[in-house]
Amino acid sequence: VIIFRGMNDMNADNIKSLEGFDIAWWEEAQTATQRSLDLLRPTIRKPGSQIWATWNPRKRSDPIDVMLRQDPRFDAERTVVKANWSDNPFRGPELEKERLLDLAGDEDRYRHIWEGDYEAESDMQFIGGGLVRA
Repeated sequence: VIIFRGMNDMNADNIKSLEGFDIAWWEEAQTATQRSLDLLRPTIRKPGSQIWATWNPRKRSDPIDVMLRQDPRFDAERTVVKANWSDNPFRGPELEKERLLDLAGDEDRYRHIWEGDYEAESDMQFIGGGLVRA
């Protein structure tokens, strides 16, 4: 049985009614809030059950990233597989052209989109002149 459920904060409570599942798979898990993870973890507790997550790293502080890549409490419980553009056996010339265009541009952006690095963060802010009025 496969069930699809939304996990944003507005409807994450509906996950609490599930029980007896072997696997919970969270797609685009970089959007997970700590609250949503806190609701999911005790729900998927059948012996041998697993939580799978696929995500594009965004910020080092994203709750899913902390739980599955950084928090040592989960070391014995997790397996992390980094899959990238180079692992895609179906990548064609269009994808390669797009990758090379990005490679020739902003290096931080390329590393985030194509190599799985975190988004570059900066203390600097730029405000377009059209947004500032004297």
